[in-house]
Amino acid sequence: MKYLILTLLGLSLTGCGAKVIASTHKQVMVGNVTAYNMDDALEVAQKECEKHNKDAVFVPVDLGYDVAGYSCVNK
Repeated sequence: MKYLILTLLGLSLTGCGAKVIASTHKQVMVGNVTAYNMDDALEVAQKECEKHNKDAVFVPVDLGYDVAGYSCVNK
């Protein structure tokens, strides 16, 4: 029973990683961000900014608990 609960818990967390919810050449908004996956969120934002030959820089936003903002700045 213990393993069944752990398996179900693991399956329920699948797909909960950081993902882009909005992106322009100037900024990227990443959703599903927690204190535990801020590094993953930065990687996601960096990939988006690199499409415009820029680097991602964290910008504090107050849009909700699980949203992180990044500015795309020139390299």
